[in-house]
Amino acid sequence: MADITVFLDGLRSRGEGLPGNRREDGTLVPAWRHIASLLDCSSSIEDTGSGRLILESGLPIADDCYLDTPVTADLDGQPWHRRIPFDEAPRLARLLSTACFIIIAYLSGARVGEVLNLRRGCVSHDKDLGLWLMEGLYFKGAEDEEGNKIPEGTVREDPWVIIEVAAKAVAMLEQLHDSHLLFPNRLKPIKTKPGMETKRRGEARADRIIADDITKFIDWVNERCRQLGRKDHIPPTPAGRSHPAASAAHWPGSSGASPAD
Repeated sequence: MADITVFLDGLRSRGEGLPGNRREDGTLVPAWRHIASLLDCSSSIEDTGSGRLILESGLPIADDCYLDTPVTADLDGQPWHRRIPFDEAPRLARLLSTACFIIIAYLSGARVGEVLNLRRGCVSHDKDLGLWLMEGLYFKGAEDEEGNKIPEGTVREDPWVIIEVAAKAVAMLEQLHDSHLLFPNRLKPIKTKPGMETKRRGEARADRIIADDITKFIDWVNERCRQLGRKDHIPPTPAGRSHPAASAAHWPGSSGASPAD
């Protein structure tokens, strides 16, 4: 019962209602499966004493299941986003990952494939020189001692020198997931049986996948601009379809030469 009390007191202190679902007839009911997941208990909690305690708490039922993480960033003095529904979090995480890709590709000088294959821990700060350094693989011209092409790439002898904004984008990606790759094909681990390690599908994101991600990111930004009455939307690309190598070159404020090329 202690966990139930802490859960309910937390909702009260934040002024929130019980996680809820809306039936087809419009009726709001507690989202028992989500509540059970939060409390790490059986989904049959609805039929237990704990379920009755929740129902008798007097708390209203929210119209969705929201993250309890507060929205602290603002845009024009207003929260950048309303409370985030649990089911919307994966999509926003993917958009954030794509934004980080654009920043790193535009500000590092690394090629698309090199950015997509960056590993956790690739950025370091040389305090003596005051430089941010990014290590990674290179693919173009990667050959072994006999002149044979190395398709999986090889480690660059000289790291890229990047600015702090790009370093912060890398740090953000390292907080976003636990994959050894900064841009895994799948952010959310695949569910496995209890006791088994979580797995991720695929490896690094492919060019065509990041291209689709960029298109979705542009659409999302422009829709948010429309909703907020802003005019600083992202204009369409000259080719009509976003391409990762061309995105940095076309990005607002760019001089037209893509560091990703």
